Amino acid sequence: MVTITHSNPFPGLRSYEYEDSRLFFGRESHISEAKRKLFTGRFLALIGSSGSGKSSLVKAGLIPSLADTEAGQEEWSVVLFKPGAKPIKSFVTALKARLRKEGGAWEGQIPEDFEATLLSNPEAVMEPLAPLLSRNLLLVIDQFEEIFRYESASEANDKAETQAFIRLLLRLIHQTEVPIYAVITMRSDYLDQCTDFKGLTEAINLGYYLLPKMSQSEMREAITQPVEVSGARITPDLVQNLLAEMAAHSDYLPIMQHALMRTWDRWRTSKSDSDPISLAEYEAIGTMKNAITLHAEEIYIQRLDEKRRLAAEKLFKTLIVLGPNDTPTLHPTPLREILGITGLPDYLLTDVIQVFRERGASFLTPQPSVKLDLDSILDVSVERILSLWERSRLWIEEELESAKLYKQLSYSAQLYQDGKAGLWVNPELQMGLKWLAERQPTLEWAQRYDPFFERGLNFLEYSKKQFELEVQQKENRQRTELRRARTFAAILGFSSLVSLLFLIVAMVLRTQAEQSEKLALDKESLALRERKRAEEQTKEAVSQQKIAEQQGVIAELQKALTEEQKAIAVEEQEKAIRESIAAQAARRVAEEQRLKADSARAVAVRSQQETERQREVAVGAQKESERQKENALKAQREAEVARNDALQQRAKAIARFIATQSYQMQAAANDELSALLALHAYQFNRRNGGEKENPDVFNALSKAGGAKATLQGHTDIVRIVAESPVKSSAQFATAGDDGVINIWNYNASNERPLRLINPKQTFKSIRSLAFSASGSTLFVGTSNGQLVRWDSFASGSLPSETVIGHDGAVIFLQLQKEGNELLSISNNGQLRRWDLANKRFVLRQNVNTGLNITSAHLAPNGKQVYLSSASGKLIRLDLDDLAKAPTEYDLGRLRGRITALAFRPDGTQLFVGSSEGALYMVSVRNDEPIRGTTTSISGAHTSTISQIVFSPDGTRVATSSYDWKIKVWSMLSDLSKQQPVTLSDFDYWVMNIDFTKDGTKLIACGADKTVRIWDINSEALFLELANKVSGDLSPEDWDKYIGKDIPYEKLSRRLQ
Repeated sequence: MVTITHSNPFPGLRSYEYEDSRLFFGRESHISEAKRKLFTGRFLALIGSSGSGKSSLVKAGLIPSLADTEAGQEEWSVVLFKPGAKPIKSFVTALKARLRKEGGAWEGQIPEDFEATLLSNPEAVMEPLAPLLSRNLLLVIDQFEEIFRYESASEANDKAETQAFIRLLLRLIHQTEVPIYAVITMRSDYLDQCTDFKGLTEAINLGYYLLPKMSQSEMREAITQPVEVSGARITPDLVQNLLAEMAAHSDYLPIMQHALMRTWDRWRTSKSDSDPISLAEYEAIGTMKNAITLHAEEIYIQRLDEKRRLAAEKLFKTLIVLGPNDTPTLHPTPLREILGITGLPDYLLTDVIQVFRERGASFLTPQPSVKLDLDSILDVSVERILSLWERSRLWIEEELESAKLYKQLSYSAQLYQDGKAGLWVNPELQMGLKWLAERQPTLEWAQRYDPFFERGLNFLEYSKKQFELEVQQKENRQRTELRRARTFAAILGFSSLVSLLFLIVAMVLRTQAEQSEKLALDKESLALRERKRAEEQTKEAVSQQKIAEQQGVIAELQKALTEEQKAIAVEEQEKAIRESIAAQAARRVAEEQRLKADSARAVAVRSQQETERQREVAVGAQKESERQKENALKAQREAEVARNDALQQRAKAIARFIATQSYQMQAAANDELSALLALHAYQFNRRNGGEKENPDVFNALSKAGGAKATLQGHTDIVRIVAESPVKSSAQFATAGDDGVINIWNYNASNERPLRLINPKQTFKSIRSLAFSASGSTLFVGTSNGQLVRWDSFASGSLPSETVIGHDGAVIFLQLQKEGNELLSISNNGQLRRWDLANKRFVLRQNVNTGLNITSAHLAPNGKQVYLSSASGKLIRLDLDDLAKAPTEYDLGRLRGRITALAFRPDGTQLFVGSSEGALYMVSVRNDEPIRGTTTSISGAHTSTISQIVFSPDGTRVATSSYDWKIKVWSMLSDLSKQQPVTLSDFDYWVMNIDFTKDGTKLIACGADKTVRIWDINSEALFLELANKVSGDLSPEDWDKYIGKDIPYEKLSRRLQ
């Protein structure tokens, strides 16, 4: 009988250690390849994504395999450490511990003095290593990326120490006098940082080994073998369930180990040793999807009191910062800095840290075996924990929103100080004051984003005082106007009272006359009615007599018919009896024939079944043979796919690296080199299946090709942009608060625009524009409710017609019915349809919704219009009958009110933007949003979304915002996994955007009084830039900027 071990065979979120090697399965082929690579060049750079199992492979796989030789363990001495914020100190500490373990001595060396020596003289390392060099020495630097990650997290870390440590490492791996081998493990997303250190990139290229993903069979071993070694059993359905989940989430390896650890613990406490581990225990711990949340909540609720729960929230928020493109970035932080940011007592914070890093939890690092001090750097063990733990996701969102608002506040304060912007007003002011009261930010926290904390607070306070002063002045004016109105109302009321008395007397006299006339008419009417009634009664008597005579004749006919039917019925009954007797005789004969047929059929069926059984046996044998063949082919295909995937991932990382170098080059001096790098980055990305509009590649191509234009023709905020619908035309119009309409040509952006101005100045601000289908007429909606029509675009031409169409600002114009009707919508809820058949505004229908409209958008079928209101409602109106009751839709809980709407051209999705910068996607069926399908899209904006537009083919969606940014997503891939292209050229709010008809350009206007145009098609940018640049990278430039280990390729100027 197998004895079951009590210790858990799965490590959870921590990595496998050397002591766990007997439980480490599924990586045998990868260990062999890593060992071969190490022996070939004495250096191994094991590269992989976060949580891919790099540390486990080295500690529980590679090191034990080196010891498993004929000569035994004495052949190897292993020095293993993590570099942390002070890599040389970490190396010296690990070396000292190894010397003591092997009976060596430190021989009078003071660690601090030796560290200082190594900073200036890497050669000094050889002397203390001497006692270890009688055998092979293996130097293992686990999580090498810490020298980059922790550099910004620790004030004590000096750039010189990092450089000295890398020189020391290169010295050890390049020397050939003594048998020293080195292994580093590093996350693949930190490869770019290695290029900053001379010689490191070349060394990594020589020892580079990208850790492959585990195949299904390898994953099965990793699940089942530790259980079998521990003497237990696991059910096949649980194994299959785990394999299916890992196939869908191949980067969940540490999450799977955590789920298995929790499942084992559950099994040990709920089942007997003879029972196998089953789906019941796995589902009880929440499966991979919810196991992290359940475990973290168990710690948070059961192990922490109220004070320590608050401390946990502040701790996890401190480990997250607002990164590039407003995305959350993990920020390892020293304990000293965390205490300053949170303001918590050290004992309280230490209690929380110990609970979350203890064995069996391992949510935080360093591990519990490492003693905490003020310089200890706190980090999350597996980054994915933060997205899987539901409470942590909420904390991250709150932290990011707080950071975004503070950055916006700091920038606005700087602009105000420079005289480039005004004070904050609502809604920004209220958001800022609410943030200050709720978050109570500290100076240490604020310095992560902007050092001028006091300037931002003073700006917010002064904005508040000025706003309150303006409110007070407005209230005083209103009180004065109210007193004046009351006096006028009193005078008007007295005059009305006198007029009312005269009116009452006149009404009394008129009523008396009408009553007398009515009485006479009533008497005349009564006499006429009595006469008519007598005549009708006479006619009725004659009619009744005729009816009676007719009824007698009918009765005689009915009697005769009844006798005839009776005789027919008797005859039919006798006939039915005769036919029944004949039918029974026929049935008896048929039954005898059926029994004979059944007997013959049974004999035939038995014969056929035996034949069929023999055929099935033959077919089964053939299928088994084919299945074995298919399994072999499948295994071969999986191995090929894994290899190709690894190569593609590496190539795409190289493409991003090249694009980043191109984008960061200074202008003018390196224009051609920057362009060539951008072109090669696009080629690498396209050839290896990268995103069609990769943000890094796009930014590099856009900058190198100068693919944007800034148009200046307005003197105030530009609010609206509208493009001519004519397919061959490149005209578009812009307008705003200066009351001027500029008509531009986006293919000739350097030309001056055609200006349309109303000399009568009946309006100031323009809020909406619409071209006719022919592009020859322009309709304009203004802030004071006017509708204006221009039929001529010649210089100095005047409006053809102007009408007062609404009581509020006209925010939406749409031509309908082949240009013969115009729909106009104002922000106070009025919808009006105008007949344009005679080139005049003729009102056909007027509807008032009573809502404060914030945005409007036409349904794809053109038959309904969707409106959003300041109260948060979304309604739909039928354009064929605006008076019909609107349909209201519930999109669920949204952050902020709806400020922008857009349907995808194919009508399958509705995008919604809010006043808090949130972006949502709603599924649509039959031009109606489907309840419960609202999905939030991450990485959107930090302030009000002003507009959402789709490209004409529906493959891209763009949003503009008051956070001064434009973001563009591809609809061809999962939005939740995308990093959108971000355009941040505006110096103030972005008011409106539109794609050109061919979808290759994006036009935008903003509060900085400018109109900007971008070429946003990476493919077109590549072709245009390739035609401009005549040369190519030299082999020297290739080696310098791309790498010697990558074969030189000539630039192809055509898409492949």
